[in-house]
Amino acid sequence: MSVKMVERKMLALTVDFGSTFTKAIVIDLHKETIVARSISPSTVDTDINIGLQRSFDMIKNWGTLENNIKFKFACSSAAGGLRIAAIGLVPELTGEAAKQAALGAGGKVIGIYSHELTKEDLKKLKESKPDIILLSGGTDGGDREKVEYNSRQLSESKLICPIVVACNREAANSVIEELERFGKKTVRTDNVMPELGKLNTEPAKAAIRDLFLKHIIQAKGLEKAESYVDVLMPTPSASLEAASLLSSGTSNESGIGNLMIIEVGGATTNIYSVFDEPPPKSNVIKKGIKEEKIKRTVEGDLGVRISAPSLLQIAGIEQMQKLVKIKNKSDILKQTHLLSSETSHISNTEKDLDFDDALTRLAVKYAVERHVGWIDEIHTPSGKYYFQTGKDFENLKILIGSGGPIVHSRNPTIILDEAIRRKERPDILKPRKPKKIIDNDYILWSMGLISRSYPDTALRMLKRSLKPV
Repeated sequence: MSVKMVERKMLALTVDFGSTFTKAIVIDLHKETIVARSISPSTVDTDINIGLQRSFDMIKNWGTLENNIKFKFACSSAAGGLRIAAIGLVPELTGEAAKQAALGAGGKVIGIYSHELTKEDLKKLKESKPDIILLSGGTDGGDREKVEYNSRQLSESKLICPIVVACNREAANSVIEELERFGKKTVRTDNVMPELGKLNTEPAKAAIRDLFLKHIIQAKGLEKAESYVDVLMPTPSASLEAASLLSSGTSNESGIGNLMIIEVGGATTNIYSVFDEPPPKSNVIKKGIKEEKIKRTVEGDLGVRISAPSLLQIAGIEQMQKLVKIKNKSDILKQTHLLSSETSHISNTEKDLDFDDALTRLAVKYAVERHVGWIDEIHTPSGKYYFQTGKDFENLKILIGSGGPIVHSRNPTIILDEAIRRKERPDILKPRKPKKIIDNDYILWSMGLISRSYPDTALRMLKRSLKPV
């Protein structure tokens, strides 16, 4: 490739600082093609730029390409991602609303606290080391005593992270005053639940993203990468934006409709869904709040490297024995702990590839079960009824797999089958017969990064990346 040819291109660099690998993709925005890509083990514990520079060194003609890059975007889930503690009053109402706002902003919810904060709660909060606390509670005009009590408890604590106040608007001023009187950094935004059962999470999401850009980047040492990139956001935010774009489309390019995307990684498994749930059947009674059309869940205990031991503990060794050729329990434990300690391990033997696929299947199974709703059957004198909690994905049409463990698997079909509703568990409201697709070019996060500036380009590249399995 000559320098003259490269100069006619308009290139964009996208980078993902992952918990296990740092990935770089160079995109030709005019031709809508990938010019170069690389992957290198992340170096979060030392200097994040070491892993980034190694990624650049792996790209042929990097020096020539670098001189022609016009835009540089990056996302990060390194250093534990964006750790958020959510506080509400009632677990299934304001507590759930706070959780959904935190997840939608690209955060990893490390704790949910309800009712009045206790000394034990405050101890757990401090030990969990949140980057942000999202304080909610009470509908507008409703209960203000408990959220004011919680603000006093937070004020007198030794917690130093920013606090996003998204509570009853009648209580918000006194809550802010109390927190700031004790030197706490606060950001006020609209109530996440202004009316009973009505969500309003976008203002809180925006406040959390703004805090990430202004404060959390520096706190995690990610500011070292700012000399290379123009925009930095949490990786789940980028992927969620890509999922929303792929579903809804733009004014110039049509989307593909309702979908669910499963993104398996070394530390977490994220589920993104854009789905209009149909009205419930006449014998179904909905419980809790109505979920938003766009939803994300993140499972920090369901990864295939760092979180492999916790995944195995949740599934049980017996389930793993059914999926792998290794049958000895001690050998399974040994392999699992090897993967969690050597996070950049790339499998290439038949045994290792088989083990990776099994872990990925389990990660998908449990992550989807946590994302979808469920029903409880009850019998009454007038007949059989069902209580439904969460969203029913029975009629979802498109299921997409992303993330290295799925995209690079030898058999992604079997992995995605774990997301399908099973006869033995009809109470878990998974999709019944979705079309199974993979993000073949593994560009979900990358397209999310360029989507704000080039939405049509991002959407077309995403659609070309989709391959049925």
